[in-house]
Parts: sequence; structure tokens; C-alpha cells
Amino acid sequence: MANLHSYLKKVLKEYGSQRNEPFEDNKLAKFIRENAEVAIPKNLFPREEYKIHSSCGQGKRAEIPWIAVFYKDLSESAQKGYYIVYLFRANGTGVYLSLNQG
Repeated sequence: MANLHSYLKKVLKEYGSQRNEPFEDNKLAKFIRENAEVAIPKNLFPREEYKIHSSCGQGKRAEIPWIAVFYKDLSESAQKGYYIVYLFRANGTGVYLSLNQG
């Protein structure tokens, strides 16, 4: 995956249509997990200072997939601290960039 725009576009295009597909070994779920770190530019978020994490569910599909950027000095998980997160609309019609607090 070359860039953030392509990553977001692919998730938006395919996530809603794959709702009825089996979650286990799902190619899009694997793509979401494995390509988020590549999609988020390292020059904006150096990996020594930032942790990138994405999810579309654990065990079963999440209603809303997400990609989070955690500043390691403040937070390394969505349960505590402040972080930047891309939240996808459940119907696949948009994505929001949000500052969240765990």
C-alpha cells in the first residue's frame, strides 16, 4: 500500500460490502491490520515517538474499523490517555479524523 489516501479509500470501498463475509481469515481485515503502519507517514509520526494500531474487531467484526496514532509519552492504547484516530462510518460513506480520550 503506497499511501494513506489509498489505504482509507480501500477500507471505505470494501468494508461495508464485506459485512456478511466470514471474519476469520478475512483478507480486508488482514489488510487493515497489516498496512496501517505503512499508510501513516513516518515523517509526520516518527515510530520512535508514535505507535500505530488499527483494528476491525477481535474474534468478530467491529461495527466501526479504526486506525489510531498514539504518542508514546501520553498513551499506548485506546483505554488510557489521548490519541488521534481515524474512525470509519459503519456504512462506508466516510471517515473521520478525531482526537480521542481513553
